[in-house]
Amino acid sequence: MKEKTFSVKLIILCLIAVLIGGIWAAHIAGFIDVKAVAAKVPLVQKLVANEDQGEGEETPETVPVSPIEEENKKLRAELKEIQEKLVVLENEKTQSLQQISEMQKELMELRAYKEEAEAAKLSAEELAKYYKEMKPDAIVEIMNNLDDDTVMKILPLLEKEQTGRILSGMDSQRAALITQLLLGTK
Repeated sequence: MKEKTFSVKLIILCLIAVLIGGIWAAHIAGFIDVKAVAAKVPLVQKLVANEDQGEGEETPETVPVSPIEEENKKLRAELKEIQEKLVVLENEKTQSLQQISEMQKELMELRAYKEEAEAAKLSAEELAKYYKEMKPDAIVEIMNNLDDDTVMKILPLLEKEQTGRILSGMDSQRAALITQLLLGTK
């Protein structure tokens, strides 16, 4: 029985030694601060306080900084600078994309306007072909019912003699207005 209690005590001592060794290794590796934890335990608190007074407190200035920590600080500063540049570039990218979008929209509108103008020109040219085949009196009757812009698109496409006959068949005031519009004075 004595041997059994002896082996149990030995196992407990080994476990305590392993536990203390693990805590010490974690403290050395920087995972835990044993002094801070020990300062919270009432009985150990006095020992830690006495030990700190005996050692003399080290200030952060006297603690040597390892080259790895210096490199880490330098890399963190570079990372922060790069992240700030990235934010600036992202903002510039967003602005550029907005400008591109606006320009594309404007280009689409201009293309649509061009297509409409070409379609109107083609239809005016087709109408002019029909009007060339008609008698001036019939054209006058039709143009009296059209707006000035439409008449202005068709008349320049007709032969000069036919245009003259059409204008002479119109009401004198309307013929004068169309003439002014043809000359670009109104």
